[in-house]
This record gives sequence, C-alpha cells and structure tokens, in this order.
Amino acid sequence: MKIAIYILLGTVILLFFAVFGVERWLEAKIRRAAVRETAGLTGGTLRLEIGRVRVSLLHRAVTLYDMTIGADTSKTGRCLPGVDSLGAEIDKIALRSVRFRFGGTSPYIDVGSLEINGLRVTLATDGQNPAGTTKMPAAQEICDRITQRTGDLTIGRIRLRNADVRISDGIRNSYAAKGLSAEADRFRMAGGQTVQPYFCDDIRLSADKVSARFPTTAQLFEADTFRAGLRDGGLSMRHARLIPQYGKAEYAWKTIRHTDWTQALAGSIEAGGIDFGLLWNDTLLSIDRVEVKDVEIASYKNRRIVRQERFKPMLHEMVRNAPFGLSVGRIGIANGHAVYEELSAAGEKPGRIVFDNLNGVFRGITNRPGTADAVYTLTATGRVMDAALLRVACRFPAHPSNDRFEAEGTLGPANLRIFNRILEPLAEAGVRSGHLDGLSFAITGDGREAEVEMKMRYTDLSVTMLREDAGGRKRERRLMSGLVNLMLIKSSNPDRKGLRIVRSTAVRDTSRSQFNYLWKTLLTGIKGSVGFPGAK
Repeated sequence: MKIAIYILLGTVILLFFAVFGVERWLEAKIRRAAVRETAGLTGGTLRLEIGRVRVSLLHRAVTLYDMTIGADTSKTGRCLPGVDSLGAEIDKIALRSVRFRFGGTSPYIDVGSLEINGLRVTLATDGQNPAGTTKMPAAQEICDRITQRTGDLTIGRIRLRNADVRISDGIRNSYAAKGLSAEADRFRMAGGQTVQPYFCDDIRLSADKVSARFPTTAQLFEADTFRAGLRDGGLSMRHARLIPQYGKAEYAWKTIRHTDWTQALAGSIEAGGIDFGLLWNDTLLSIDRVEVKDVEIASYKNRRIVRQERFKPMLHEMVRNAPFGLSVGRIGIANGHAVYEELSAAGEKPGRIVFDNLNGVFRGITNRPGTADAVYTLTATGRVMDAALLRVACRFPAHPSNDRFEAEGTLGPANLRIFNRILEPLAEAGVRSGHLDGLSFAITGDGREAEVEMKMRYTDLSVTMLREDAGGRKRERRLMSGLVNLMLIKSSNPDRKGLRIVRSTAVRDTSRSQFNYLWKTLLTGIKGSVGFPGAK
C-alpha cells in the first residue's frame, strides 16, 4: 500500500514538474513569438518588449505583464508615413480559455476572454501625408497577415480597462481620452474577407473624460462621462464644453484667422438610434434623435481687429457639403441661453443682446433627399432680453437643385427700451420711449438675397441720437434727436392711416453668418416700419 502511495505521489510530483516545465517553455516561446510577429506584421516598424509571461495549462490562460511598444522612427516613413513617434505601455494582457488548432484545412484560435488593463498610448504625427510614401497596411491586409499565421480568430469578450490615449496631429490638433474602457462581444476575424475583415456583435465604449485641442482656432473641447454602444445605437456625454484659450479682448488678434470669441457649454448630449452599420458600409450617419440640454452659448465680435473676410456657408450648404451622408430624425435643444456681444471699431463698450429660455427642434435633417422639394425644419421659442417672447419656424432646402429657405415668426410684446443695450454702443442711437405690441415676419430667400414681409405693431416710439464725448460717455444730440423724431420716425403703427405692412429686400454678405443674414433682412423691415426707407 505504501509503495502505491509513493508511486502515486511521485507521479503527481513528476506531472507537476512536467507541467511547470512546459509552462515555462511556453512562456519563453510566447514571448519570442509575440516580439517576432509584431515586427513581422508591421515591417519592423514596431518593437515589442514584455516584462514577463505567465501560462496556466489548467485554466488554458496566458497573461503578459509590463509590455511596451515603440516605433522605429527610421522606418516609420515607409510603414507609418507622417508619424513622428508612437509609444504604448500596457500593465497586463490576460487571455483565458484559449483553444486552438494549427495545421489542417481549418486552423483556428478561440479565446474565451481577452482583458487589457492599464493601457497608455501616445501618438504624434507631423500633420502631413507626404507624397510617394507607402501607406500603413490597411485593416484588410493586417487581418489577412494574422489569419495566415493563426487561422480564423474568435474572442468571446474583449475588455479594456483604465486606458489613457493621446494623439497629436503635428502643431494642429490633439485628442485625448482618460479613463477609457471598452467591451466587445464575440469578436471574429477571418482572412480573405473583401468587405469587412472583422466582425463584432457589440461594442461598448466609455471614458471619464475626452478632449480635443485646436490650436488654429485656440479652442479646447472637453466632455465628461462619455458613453457609446454599437448594439443599442446610443451615445451620450455630460458637461460638454468648447472653451476659447484666450480672453475676449485678446482672442481675435491672437488667433490665426482672427475669428470671433465663441464659448459653448452643454449640460448633456444624448443621441439614440445611431446606425453604425450604415456608417461603416455606406458612409451614412443615420441618427433617430439627439437631445441637447442646458445649453449656454456666448459670442464676442471685436471689430477693432482687421480680419481677412472669408466665405461663410449657410446651414443647408454646410449640411449638403458634409463629407458623409447625413440623416437625423430630430435634434432637440432644451433650456438654452445665448449672449452675443459686439465691439464697434471706435467703441469702448460692446453692444449686447441676450436670448433666454431657448427651446427648439430640428426635424428631418438630411443631405440625401428623395425628392427635389424635400426640406427639413426648425421650430424654436425663447425670450429676448428676458422679456420679449420670440417664436420662429424655418424651412431649409435639402436637395441641391433648391436653394430657397423660409423663416417666419413673431416677437413681443415688450418695452422697446430693452434693446438699448445693443443699439446705443453700436448704432449711437437709443429708444427714449416705445412699446412693441407685437411683430410678425415672413422671410423667403436664397444664397443671394432675401425678401421680408413685416407687420410691426407699436405705440409711443421716440428715439435718441447719441454721440461720444471726450471722456468716452454717451451724450444726446438733442437737435438731431428732435429732427429724426419729427421728420422720420412714425410714433405708432397702426396710425390714423391704418396698419403699415412693409415689404423689403436685403442682399446677403457671404462673409457673414446666416444669423447675420436673417438679422439684416429683419432690420430692413424694422427700419421701414418705423419710418426709415427700406434698404436693398
């Protein structure tokens, strides 16, 4: 009996040492193969170092620790054109439930799960794509190279945890994600595929923070708690913000294009019904709905800075010229707040107009319309200067053969003195008295000019003409004010002759925004309503 026990014990010990030896042998072989295959797949551009490898035959598991990946900059010009540097560090990669068969007619590798922890990636490019260089092998080619060595590859679940990724595009843009996590279900890679070299049932992404820096416009975009899912077609982010990197006074002259200072904040952005399959196969971004809540937009124009004027497309022109197909069922904007400020070329204080309680809905945005008369719409409400109720409805052309847009709306009632905060600094004029009972307008236009029909009902209108004294203070020009009120201004509408309905035309300035185009068109109607000649 003792002999049997000794034999059994000895056998167990021998098996233990045999397994231990095989595991150590496999660890060394895996380390060498991983280093060799990484270099082979990238033409020697990437080099891999592994701190240690652990193999468990019992659990059919392989774990790699303390990995580093670097790029040979002397070879990046051939395989990674434009790349200045590439580096990655990985704390741990664990493969579990590994099954494989090499040789024969159907070789394969089947992995139950793949976990990657503590990934840190830094990629820097020169921002150029020099002519005559060989491009990095495409996904199709890389997948074919892998499957030629391993056969078909299947991974039940891939998990990425606590990753930090930084990508810089020369001196232009840089992108980063902190606390990045990802999960992929049933990942499959098969060689010889001509449409899609790899497949996945679902992908879920999340990050504690994502950011993008744009030096050309001196702006930084950041968002917290980013989430996205392939199967549910959802995407969300919290506290999204576009932040200028200079103050209002210095922004225009410090940026390359001397653009306007603009800051945008959103408490949350949620998108649903995103068809990622169409985006992959047909370059069509199809989204059922987008909801943007708690929006704050501030813009400041400094006319003291001379800038090079450039063409600014209208909204429907930007949609048509998008580099991909676009189809969005609904974009909702809730609880918005917007401030526009403008400093005149000779002014000391900017004019200011404020929009509060903004709520709006875009419907049916597309650049792949089915008919020539297809349109998408915007309906919005809000308050101007926290007083006058504004309602607007717009129709934008979707088909390239149609360039005409429409806008109609109402404004009021309100005390007209609320507009002095923008009139006095910019127009050197103000409202002494006046009450707006209501204003309604209908605009039709295209890329060249727009016509407006306006009904502006008001009473007791009187204006003040101003000038700036040596101390920078606004003083009334009493004689000029009296002449303007006596000879030009009509104090009420309707008056004893009835309601004046004004029809006027405005020519588009292609170097200004569509918002400016609409405002300029409305202004011609307002001038005509109060007594000034309408302008074309």
